[in-house]
Amino acid sequence: MSLATYDIKGHRAIQRGFPWTFAFTRRQKKGRVPVDLTGMSARIEFCDSANPRAPTITYTSAAGRIALAGASGVVEITLSAADTRAIRFRHAARYRLIFTDALSAESVYLSGTVEIGGGWP
Repeated sequence: MSLATYDIKGHRAIQRGFPWTFAFTRRQKKGRVPVDLTGMSARIEFCDSANPRAPTITYTSAAGRIALAGASGVVEITLSAADTRAIRFRHAARYRLIFTDALSAESVYLSGTVEIGGGWP
């Protein structure tokens, strides 16, 4: 898998204190065929944009926050209102989405900034 940059902002931004879902289909570059995610796991790490090398909050497929739909290539990240309240960055954070294959090889697939809206404190 290759690294792509995608900034999560506008109508896709996280609103603190409210549920948040981000879904997409992972596709191969040639032919636009979905990537088979069977046997893979994933995690998303959020960190303060002032210190992007030190992840502070992590959500995983093992904990049920990221659903990987096998051969269809669909990835769905779902955070509860309590999860988004835990993201305490002021206005923006950095994130990276990491996949781990059946051989335990990790690859960062997506990274970028994510806007954090006010919501409830």
